[in-house]
Amino acid sequence: MKKRILFISFYYEPDLCAGSFRVTPLVRALRDLAPEDVEIEVLTTMPNRYATFQHPQPNQEESPKEGLRITRLRLPQHRNGMRDQAKSFLAFALGVWRHVRGKRYDLVAASSSRLMTAVLASQVASIKKARLYLDIRDIFVENMEDVVPYGLFRMVRPLFVGLERWAYRRADRINLISPAFIDYFTPLTKARLSTHTNGIDEEFLGMSPTLEVPAKRNGILKITYAGNIGEGQGLEQVLPRLAVLLQGRAQFEVIGDGGRRRQLQAGLVKQKINNVEWHPPMERSKLLAKYREADVLFLHLNNYPAFRRLLPSKVFEYAATGKPIWAGLCGFSKEFAKKSIENCAVFESGNIKEAAESFSELILESQARTTFVEKFRRQNIDKEMARDILGLIR
Repeated sequence: MKKRILFISFYYEPDLCAGSFRVTPLVRALRDLAPEDVEIEVLTTMPNRYATFQHPQPNQEESPKEGLRITRLRLPQHRNGMRDQAKSFLAFALGVWRHVRGKRYDLVAASSSRLMTAVLASQVASIKKARLYLDIRDIFVENMEDVVPYGLFRMVRPLFVGLERWAYRRADRINLISPAFIDYFTPLTKARLSTHTNGIDEEFLGMSPTLEVPAKRNGILKITYAGNIGEGQGLEQVLPRLAVLLQGRAQFEVIGDGGRRRQLQAGLVKQKINNVEWHPPMERSKLLAKYREADVLFLHLNNYPAFRRLLPSKVFEYAATGKPIWAGLCGFSKEFAKKSIENCAVFESGNIKEAAESFSELILESQARTTFVEKFRRQNIDKEMARDILGLIR
């Protein structure tokens, strides 16, 4: 009898987000390493991360010879607000339950940033009497404390703490995307913990320069930010002030979308700032071209207590390009970047004075980060994760 793996992920390619970029190559690694008697089924959604990025996909993709089937569930349209996100996940969960009815699985795996994907996977594994592997990309309860109004947070916290403990105790193995998560999870579960971080995708490996390449010394520098524009990034708080600071010296390019994009744009208009331009989310082939045109890559993470444990996936992507990196980070990610990434000017999140001082320390040229790139190749990380997952059904 064939062994069956169900992989649950809210995001999958061609969606443009960290979850998609993490799960898609991991599933490929699973497919490549799985024995012939293993079938893999992925339950995910139609591309939905950004309303400004539409990429129609078939409901189902099947590769019988490879033992892989991908089913994409359609969600209601949403704008990334908290209420919309809750409705979207409810539609996803209902779709998952309808799909798994009457089916047998030996192992359920899930990659989860928001807690509820992990809870859903735990429920399915429990009902199906299957083993459970969780890949955790965020600490939901801690994040809620920073972004949800205090009164509401006090009301709902006990519910989510209970769900969190139940889901993690049910797991056989848990991977944590940041080593800084370990002390939080150790009391919650007896599962074996691992720390396979994010990594560098194959598309970016070809960008690393073999020679030092100077930036535009005599012209306006192009500083590029690519990614989500939401509460977690806090761009609306820092970017207008940095743009004023570098008026006449730099042109900022923001590529992405999210819940705070309109607020950011309104602030720029109100202050009559003209050295920031915005582009909607774009496919990676186009994004790579934008990275090549950039002189400096910019990154910012909001200074919330919960974010002090995070290690953003964008750190790895940026580092692979060889471009100078200007990053507002805090906690673990700040120390990681300072210690591990050459020519990365790091300032404390939200600290404009420190940002200005760190910018002057950048070497304005591209340079290879060979050691970092070899250590954090996504392909190698995914192989190790895939072996961990397959180990649960052997």
